[in-house]
Parts: sequence; C-alpha cells; structure tokens
Amino acid sequence: MSRLDTLANDVEVARSRKPAADELPDNSPEALRVRQAAEDQSYRRLLSIGTPGSDADRITHDMLKETLEAERGLRICRREYWNMNHISGWHIALPALAAQQDVTTSEARKMALRRWAGLPGYIDREIANLRLGLGKGYSVPVPIVTRVIGQLDNSLALPVERNPYFSPAARSADDAFKRQFHDLVAKRINPALARYRDYLEAAYLPRARDTIAVSALPDGRACYSALLRRETTLLKTPRQVFDEGQELIRSNRTQIESLGRQLFGESDFLTITGKAEASPENKFQSAKDSLSFIEAFVARARKRSEPLFLALPEVELAVQPFPDYQRGSGMNPYYKPAERAGGMAHYMVNPESWKSDTRGFTEVVAVHEGWPGHHVQVSVARSLPYSNRFRQNAVYGAFAEGWARYIERLADEQGIYESPYARIAWRIKPGIGMVVDPGIHWLDWSRADAAAFLKATGLFPSEQGIQDFIDRITVMPGQLTAYDAGGNEFVALRDEARRRLGSRFDLARFHEQILSVGFVPLSTLHRHIVAWIDETARDAR
Repeated sequence: MSRLDTLANDVEVARSRKPAADELPDNSPEALRVRQAAEDQSYRRLLSIGTPGSDADRITHDMLKETLEAERGLRICRREYWNMNHISGWHIALPALAAQQDVTTSEARKMALRRWAGLPGYIDREIANLRLGLGKGYSVPVPIVTRVIGQLDNSLALPVERNPYFSPAARSADDAFKRQFHDLVAKRINPALARYRDYLEAAYLPRARDTIAVSALPDGRACYSALLRRETTLLKTPRQVFDEGQELIRSNRTQIESLGRQLFGESDFLTITGKAEASPENKFQSAKDSLSFIEAFVARARKRSEPLFLALPEVELAVQPFPDYQRGSGMNPYYKPAERAGGMAHYMVNPESWKSDTRGFTEVVAVHEGWPGHHVQVSVARSLPYSNRFRQNAVYGAFAEGWARYIERLADEQGIYESPYARIAWRIKPGIGMVVDPGIHWLDWSRADAAAFLKATGLFPSEQGIQDFIDRITVMPGQLTAYDAGGNEFVALRDEARRRLGSRFDLARFHEQILSVGFVPLSTLHRHIVAWIDETARDAR
C-alpha cells in the first residue's frame, strides 16, 4: 500500500470513529484540541508526500487536500462557542443515538447505563462552552434560541416512558434495566435538560443576537468564506456565488415566462406559477393516484435514461411509501440505497402529501432522487474499485446535489418529463440558495430583506415556510449554495466539452467520465474532465 493510501485510510478511520457504546461524543475543549492536532499531523504528512503521478493517486491527493484544508479553515468560526441549532443540534442528534443503542445483552445494557449516565456532564459542558462564547462575543440569533427552548419544553413535558432518551429501556424486556433507566432519565437526565433550558431562557436569550448573519460574529466574514469553501469545494468569493445565483434565477424566470405564455397566455411570473400550482391537471385525486403516478413515471424515466449513459447500473429501484414511523413527519421524499450487494434500492415517498403535491413537482423530485439522479450516481460510485477507504466513503454535497440539480435540467432537455408543469417546476428553485445565503451572511440582508426576496420567488405557499427557510440558512451558513454551485459546474463542464469537441462530443461518454471518479470535490472533477477533453481532442487529430 502506498504512503498516500495509508494516509487516506488513517484519515478515514479518524473521521469515521464513533464513541464506544458506553461513551458519548466528547465535547470538551481538550478533545477538540486533540482532533485538531491530528488534522494538522495528517496535513503535514500529505505535504511531505508531494503530488503523485497516477490519476487515481492524484484524485486521492486532491480529495485529502481539499478536505483537510477546508476543515482546518473552519477553525476560525469557533463553532464550539455557538453550538446550538434547531435542525441538527446535540439535543436532536443524541436522542437519535439513544434510539440506536444496543440493549440485546446484559453487557450491552450495562454499557447503555454508563453512556447515558454521562449525559448530564455533556450538557453542563455545552452550557460552559456557550457561556465562554458569550464572553468572547459569540451568540446564536434570538429566533433560534427560542426554537430550541420550545423543543426542550416539548421533550420535558413528555412522560419518562415517552422521553426519547428512554428508548434503550423501552426496547428491552429486562425489568431491572427498565427501572434503572427510568430513574436515570427522571432524576438525572431530565434535570440536566431543564438546567440547560433554564440557562438558555434566563441567561443566554437576553444576550443572543438580533442579527441573523454569521458576519456579525468575531471573524464572521472569514468564517463565512471558510464555510462556503467547505460546502461548494470551490474557491469562489461570496459575491461570485451571489452573482451566479442571480443570473441563474434571471435565466430561469425568462424561460418560465415563455412557458407561461404558451400554457396560459400569461407573462407575469407569479401569475404563471400560481396557475400552474392550481391547475386541476397538475393535481392528484388520492394517495393511490399519487403512488401509481410515481411508480409509472419512475419506470418510464429509467427507460428514457438509457440513451444518456453507456450503461445504466444494474441495481433496481423500487418506489416505497414511508414507513409508519415517518408518517406525519413532514419529511420530503428521499433516496435509500441498497443495503447490500445485489439488493434493491428504494425511492421513499410520502403518501400523505398527495393533496399538496403537484404532478409537475413530483416528476422533478423523482428524477432528482431516482433515475437518472441520485440512484444512478450512488449506484455507480458504489461499484467502483477504490484503493483506500477514504475515497470509498467520502461524499461531497456540492458534487452529490450538483449532479441531481443538473439532472433536473437534463430531464427537461432530453424529454424525460411528461408534464408541462414539470418544465416550470424545476426552474423555480435553482439559484435561490446561492442568492439568499450570501445575501444574509455576506451582504448583511436583514430578515425582512430575505423574506421579501423569498416571497417573490413563488416557491413558498406560506409565511411560515419563508421563516423556516430563513432559520435554516441562519444555522447552516453556506449549505444551500452547494446544490446550484454543483449544478452550474456540471453544466459548465458539459458546455466546455461540447464547445471544444464539437461533433465528437458524446453525452453518454461525458456522463461516464463524470461518474467514473466517485464522489469528489468540484475542483477535482473540473481537473479530471478538462484532462479528458484534452485527451479526446488530441486523439481525434
């Protein structure tokens, strides 16, 4: 094994390391210093290796360099000082960990008790970190603190037996274990949660910030640039991202207005999107109608995808309704890869949302998640030979979601969509994240500025939806830029290949090259595709 592959495996082991079954994640300052020291050591090892010669090693090198530099760059954000959010905060993640706790053996149950006995200490360290952050000028926006307090109130109001932290005991038939865990939740965990909740309300909320931009924090502008680099895997400035998003929105709106004149005799953007949303032809009649439509469309999308690839993955894709425990969750449809080699992948759909779903938007989501979107991308990536675990397991959101966004456009170009409303639906969302995210965090848009912009997009049917979207951007700076930063890169690379290769350009071979590298940073993909274009152009001479 080469030095590079050895380093890549070591980095992957460190990145994927999970706490033992009797431990919680370590949120202490010392643990943070240890993790950062390990990152620094890995980076020094990478620099000592130098640039390798083979294509496979060059890709591994690029991926390690991008990942380590991005993570080290994020240190300026000091996230440990404002580690609170209502979407993926510790109070959301740790109950999910409790639901996965093994309690099948006597030893496993002892480990469960040890792990969750450590939760009060974990919570107290979170309070200490937040208190230290306030002293250094770091805080979370008021609406986010209020949301978290409300979530904690909901949890604390539950009987112990329904408390999410009681899950290990609820899944066990051991009565003694149940009694011990009941006491642990009632006498130690809930009081610690209440202590955190009361700290937020009494001490933190009065000092929380009224602004929503990360630029309001110490080194906030540098922090946002680092977050943007991590999410997009590109070295673009916030202004460049903002301008690209505006151009994407302008282009798509022009096309929507043209489609609106054809379909409705209307040219006003919001009138067109409103009529498309309300059209009876764009509605489902029942949950059964919705499910049948999705199943038939997915099958046709697979058939219509065949000319776009040299060969489609052999992994089959089945449409499956959400399981009972996900009903009423408000979750969006999602892709679930096959759990084992030779298994079936699933496109998971929400049968309860048929009244609000439209046929056009349903088609867009189906190609995004299924054929030829994530299903093709993930299936091909899993089939590739890798020389190290890091390449095998790494996923970059800008590549993953960028491919799916590109596919939404490709489905229109290649006639995969059947409904004219899909041709409108896919054009509504692109560019919005690229504009609002840097608008808030770099250009210092107020909440009212962001809400006014979002209202004019026609994407949100309610004011609450707009406020939820703003709060998502507030706590996940940069994340929503990844979709269209990636989608734009795929389109730009295809345009470059078509321009330079002319009649020699083959869309299926272009897609083969895109997918042949697995999940990589966009900068790595760009280098790989440009090299392929150069080689193809030389061979044709």
